[in-house]
Amino acid sequence: MNTNVAHINDFPVGTMRMVKVDSDRVCLVRTSGGVFALDSACPHVGYGLTQGTLKDGLLTCQWHNWKFDVTSGACIQGEENVRTHTVTVDESGAISVAVAPLDPAIEGPRLLASLQRGIERGYGGQIARDTVRLLSLGVLPAEIMTVGVIYGAARGEWGWGHEIALASDCLALTSLFEGSERALPLVQALGAIAEGLFGTQTNDFPAHDAHQSQSVSASRIMFSDAVEDEDTVLAQTILLGALANGVETDQLLSWFIDVVAAHHLSYGHGAIYVQKAWELLDHIGWQFASLVLGHLVTTLTSGTREDTLPYMRSFMRALSATQFVVPLPSDEQVKATGLLTEAILNGPDPVAVLQVVTEAMLGGCGVHGVLDAAIDATSHRMLRYDTNTEFNHLADFGWLDITHGITYAHAIRQLTYRYQPPNGGDDSSLVRLTHFAVFLAHYTGRHERSVSGGLIPDLHVTGDVSAGTETLLREALHTGESALWNAHVVKTMYAATREHDRRSESPVLAAAARFMRAPKLQHRLLREIAKAVESG
Repeated sequence: MNTNVAHINDFPVGTMRMVKVDSDRVCLVRTSGGVFALDSACPHVGYGLTQGTLKDGLLTCQWHNWKFDVTSGACIQGEENVRTHTVTVDESGAISVAVAPLDPAIEGPRLLASLQRGIERGYGGQIARDTVRLLSLGVLPAEIMTVGVIYGAARGEWGWGHEIALASDCLALTSLFEGSERALPLVQALGAIAEGLFGTQTNDFPAHDAHQSQSVSASRIMFSDAVEDEDTVLAQTILLGALANGVETDQLLSWFIDVVAAHHLSYGHGAIYVQKAWELLDHIGWQFASLVLGHLVTTLTSGTREDTLPYMRSFMRALSATQFVVPLPSDEQVKATGLLTEAILNGPDPVAVLQVVTEAMLGGCGVHGVLDAAIDATSHRMLRYDTNTEFNHLADFGWLDITHGITYAHAIRQLTYRYQPPNGGDDSSLVRLTHFAVFLAHYTGRHERSVSGGLIPDLHVTGDVSAGTETLLREALHTGESALWNAHVVKTMYAATREHDRRSESPVLAAAARFMRAPKLQHRLLREIAKAVESG
């Protein structure tokens, strides 16, 4: 519907004015080429375009110097075009403007494409604006996040990074918000993907029809062998062929659990990313399994096999000599003892801790009881961590070396809830992962042992959790740190709240709250420079 807004005689060439068309504010512009209408608000932060300057058909927003072609709304300098509207000048000189209502069927795909461009270019403002507008159109958070996953999953040189793992947690956190506020967790993850993967190239998959005729059990063995041989192309080929052949996701999970249990991959990130991948696909849909899992394979084939390094060798020898299978009990059947937590927290070495844990598991504590103890021990470590360490750039230790003990143990627990042993098999892979969780929980104390030579005094610090889990999760999205730190804060707090919901007597929530609010310095660069100077 056209609305009469002005007369040509009252509207000289080279001028602008803001007019109202029903409830819409429109910037009306007259140049030597005609009369044009654009949205009144700059698409950047909403500053009024009529407060800008007009020269040679180019409208400049004074706030951040964005420039627009008034004939088309094209952004000549800046990140995003401005919407234009139909202008009619009748024979009498009356000017009318027709503002078409936004059609979600048209506007949704346009904004999704714009969001993709914003992620590709690393334009944080455009990512935020498009996310808010898509939510206002009724587009689901999972569909919005999928744009980032499609862009980011294929771009990590070594497979998955923290950016894609963060997408899973942030999608879950959208349930804490309503309306446009859901943009906060979404933009957190999308911005991390844009920042972390800016300028990277897409990694293409190999053809994947060669192994479709293999049986599921044969393909599973071939997949494990390919990952063990670090043959990314073959492992991807087998996986993609299995997906094309309709292998069930529960069966595929056993493939991935086997390969992450074979080695302690990348300080445990291999297992964490497997758990996050399954959660992410639950959110965005299993039609994206090839994309998400196929590129996760690269993470597994290229990951550091920590169990082969000197610091794990004595533990691995002891673990290899401990061959037994513990059936996975339900949550209600297990309870960790304080003695087990104390052993993990203050045991003299990982082999001694393994002996205590083995006895506890055989005595009925079970996998979940051991994971409880690992999480509690790590939590105590976080509560007594000396934050002055963060200001020592020569210290090869920091917050993330401790928090990983919680996020890893939590990931293993979540995998136990999904896991079904293949063909009536045993639970040995998850038992092995549980032992890795114990090792990590004990290893988080290496700094304490190096500076104290032994036991640490009782706790003197507490974390304030009076605000409640929902408020703490919201707070985790407002840390103001870099994308990498944001990912770790969100991941740690998300895991801690879920563990707290399961066992409110655990100190895990207080520990995570302390971590979130405590000083955190990224001193890796300074440490690397100092080492370079020392080595000459």
